[in-house]
Amino acid sequence: MQDYFIGRQPIVNTNQDIFAYELLYRDSLKNFVTVNDNRFATSQTIINLFERFGIENVIGDYLGFLNLSGDYILSETIELIPKEKFVIEILEGFSSVDKLITKVLQLKDKDYVFSLDDFVYKKSYHDFTPIINYIDYIKIDVRLADRVEIAKKNGYTL
Repeated sequence: MQDYFIGRQPIVNTNQDIFAYELLYRDSLKNFVTVNDNRFATSQTIINLFERFGIENVIGDYLGFLNLSGDYILSETIELIPKEKFVIEILEGFSSVDKLITKVLQLKDKDYVFSLDDFVYKKSYHDFTPIINYIDYIKIDVRLADRVEIAKKNGYTL
């Protein structure tokens, strides 16, 4: 018998109230995983969520934040994700930021919700400037507060 896993990390607001869960690929009971293939991790997370555990059992009435590979975001399959229940997390490392921007704008027209994951101000995020106003959430690692200040000084509203 094979075991199946999914990580669920609470996302809290400024009052420390849970308002969503980030759903993460896991392959064991350990609270971490080394991902060598983002496509595989994305597909396993989605299969485990929808087919093995069920959305309501994992997130209930909360929003779910899904880390999705670039290939998955650019595919037509993304429209199978229920936009009312999930926020699509955009990760760094896209081979074609222009294609990503085009796809995000198309999906925003269909009311999909987006997040930049683990935002740390650095030059690579300048590529996202054309869509920053279409991003609904920017998740900031508060342990990196000095970088948050740098982002504010460079015109980002946080």
